[in-house]
Amino acid sequence: MKKYLAGLLIIFVLCLGLPTQAYMEASNQQPLAFEDLNLEQALKSLLNKNDDESLTKEDLESLTDVNLSGKGIKSLQGLEYAVNLSTLSISSNKITDLKPLTGLVKLRSLEAANNNIKDLAPLSKLTALVTLNLSSNQIYDLESLRNLQSLAYLYLKNNRVWDLEPLQQRGFLPYYDTGAFIEPLALQNNYLDLSKGSKTTKLFVKMAGNELPSGQRKTQRLVIGSTTAYVGESAYPITAAPFIQTGRTYVPIRFISEKLGAAVNWIQSTKEVTIQKDGKTIRWVVGNRQVKVNQQTLMQDAPLLLKNGSAFVPVRFVAEQLNTSVEYMGSKHMVVIFKK
Repeated sequence: MKKYLAGLLIIFVLCLGLPTQAYMEASNQQPLAFEDLNLEQALKSLLNKNDDESLTKEDLESLTDVNLSGKGIKSLQGLEYAVNLSTLSISSNKITDLKPLTGLVKLRSLEAANNNIKDLAPLSKLTALVTLNLSSNQIYDLESLRNLQSLAYLYLKNNRVWDLEPLQQRGFLPYYDTGAFIEPLALQNNYLDLSKGSKTTKLFVKMAGNELPSGQRKTQRLVIGSTTAYVGESAYPITAAPFIQTGRTYVPIRFISEKLGAAVNWIQSTKEVTIQKDGKTIRWVVGNRQVKVNQQTLMQDAPLLLKNGSAFVPVRFVAEQLNTSVEYMGSKHMVVIFKK
């Protein structure tokens, strides 16, 4: 009797498992939906699928080495199912968001040059990465690379990198391999302050040797609530600190404009600031949202403000009118201004 009951129990357990297995197999065969037709077509071509055939989770799980360069891809949605990828090239596309790569933990090489990528947070858990090419993007914050201990080759030419501190535990010293010169770290044309004796210069030499990368410019950095501003690593006192009001970040227009090479004039009687640079004259009255740029009147979404005797503008204005790009780093409460 006991053997009979045991047999029934085994059969019952097996019957419970069969539907689950069948469901998983069916799930792997379900067609996937893609946001980007160019990505879908490129993957179908790699997998020898006809245009009228659907891609499945099982199809993407079969991929290990994929080249999607120059396919006009804007969205990587759907690629998150390619969990066995070891190498991936997505260079020369129109990609801004790397979130679909977040779970691709087997990835050892990622080529993503010539896109519009800013945020590296989706790469922060990809600890198997050895080679990472992100040249010619919009990258400015390397914090997400801090814990990628296997990273040995990092290419970041033509970006907006200004701080190497997240990489300070890395080593990227150049070497020769069968006569060829290998440069594991490329940082030409960024925003590093490599002036003699600077913290960044010392850090770069420690990590990568004495051949400093060329083509560097300097950022302006202002911290919310602080009366110290920075151009590169040089500190400057400012009369009033940047602040946030009604959801807008305000920065002192005189300091920023003059450090960008503009002439600034303040007319006390009308409380109007005038900024002149590269043939452009900007006039703005305190409390007004209207700005006159040469002969054109523009409407801003927030007014010019006066605080502690200093005129403050919304940071968006700096980006739009002074030929810069601007980023706000929430973790540091910092505005970073990049002259184009």
